[in-house]
Amino acid sequence: MSTDTSAGTNVGGLQPVTRDQANVLVGAGVVIAIVGLLALVFPLVSGVTISIIVGAALVVGGLGHVASAFTVTGWRSRAGQLLLALVYAVFGILALANPVLTLTTLTILLVAYFLLEGVVLLALGLINRGERNWVLTVVSGAFSLLVALLVWLGLPSSAAWAIGVLFGANLLVTGGTMVVIGRGYWKAAPTETGPATGSETGGA
Repeated sequence: MSTDTSAGTNVGGLQPVTRDQANVLVGAGVVIAIVGLLALVFPLVSGVTISIIVGAALVVGGLGHVASAFTVTGWRSRAGQLLLALVYAVFGILALANPVLTLTTLTILLVAYFLLEGVVLLALGLINRGERNWVLTVVSGAFSLLVALLVWLGLPSSAAWAIGVLFGANLLVTGGTMVVIGRGYWKAAPTETGPATGSETGGA
């Protein structure tokens, strides 16, 4: 019975991946890594861009609530949807009108996120003390608390770089990971896509 392996190679129990698919993954990873690197080099620009995206998303969300107001029944539900639409629209327009102020607000939220994450990770690590990887959990929690402290102590100037730097670092790591995975798939994929020869054309 013949078996065609030209469709790709199964790596690590995943679906078969061809070289073309691996090339797409590597290419996407390179693009994402470049965007992350640019965000690291120009953190203020990337941070303001994120603020504008948040503002636009709020405005779109407001329009969505307006649309929902015409689909619900009852004046209370309709009034609630319109009120939400007003809140979304107001904050969205403010974010678009003053993205730097929005960036400062996002930075404060980022501090709160890292603070809560650090506390939770530290608690989990200490509760599971003695189990596998508990030290890594504690170290990760301590690192999150350190980031929160550094960004908080640097406010308001840290607002100019914190969001952009962390966003860029995340994209850089994500893109680099995609490149490494894609290259692994590429090396494991068959070199030819034509019909198989040898035993594949012979036996029954």
